[in-house]
Amino acid sequence: MTIETPLLPSLGDCCSIPYFRNMVATETKRMTELCDVWEQKLDNNREIISDGIEGEIRCVIGQGRLIMTERFSQFSGLVDNCEFELGEKETTCMDLKGFWEMIY
Repeated sequence: MTIETPLLPSLGDCCSIPYFRNMVATETKRMTELCDVWEQKLDNNREIISDGIEGEIRCVIGQGRLIMTERFSQFSGLVDNCEFELGEKETTCMDLKGFWEMIY
């Protein structure tokens, strides 16, 4: 199984609201599937996986789910701010790109 990371568009490319919404949806789906696959692997191989390794795998699964619930939700809020011109300061597509690069 290979993990592919999406490339962000260059400065010359269009950074649009639909692009960022699609990116969050795509990455949420991908990370959820990865977490589910590894949870299934743990369940299917309990007898051959040591407690230490199981703990490490569960830690990574938890971190992935935490990123999705906290950071992806925060990012979706920023996308809303950009689209609907909400918030104290204007949120630009460059702000969205920078935040995404920071969390991902």
